[in-house]
Order: sequence, then C-alpha cells, then structure tokens
Amino acid sequence: MAAIVRLTKTIAVNVYRFPRPAPLITPYFVALVMALAFLGWGSHALVRNGISASTRGLFRTPCTTHGIEEFEVKFGEMQTKDGSRVAGLGAAEEVMP
Repeated sequence: MAAIVRLTKTIAVNVYRFPRPAPLITPYFVALVMALAFLGWGSHALVRNGISASTRGLFRTPCTTHGIEEFEVKFGEMQTKDGSRVAGLGAAEEVMP
C-alpha cells in the first residue's frame, strides 16, 4: 500500500532594508574621497619631483629635494663635532678626499 505525502518547499531569501541609508554610505564615501585626495597629492608630488621617493636607497633625499640647482655630493672622510673622523656621504665642502 502506497502512502500519499504532501511536501511543502520553502525558499528563504534575506532582504535588507535601510530606511536611512546615509549612516551606511557616508563612511565609505568619506574614505573614498580621502583615498582619491591622497592619490592626487602623491601623483602631483611625483610629477613635481620627477622621481619617486623609495623607502630604501642612498640618494633618496638628494633625489627628492627640489630647488637645489648646484649641489655636489661626495663620498669621503668627514670630521664630526667631537673631532673624530668618519667615512660618509656629504656635501663636497664637508668631505675631505
């Protein structure tokens, strides 16, 4: 003997409603505006300086400093304030050959 079984199928769907979407959207919009502002600021600095400021590198400061027309950098022996001599990179006037 076969039994008849009734089957009910229910599909659950999540529906989100935001009666006031401003508190949800505002932080994302502010973050986007700030990110675009920093991107623009960095791009402007890159174009103005003509070189990127890497986090590593020996010549980061001389390469990213603008407005110095005649600046000669030499490696040699320099004298410190206490009178000791050290090897280093400095302005040509400060370095002894």
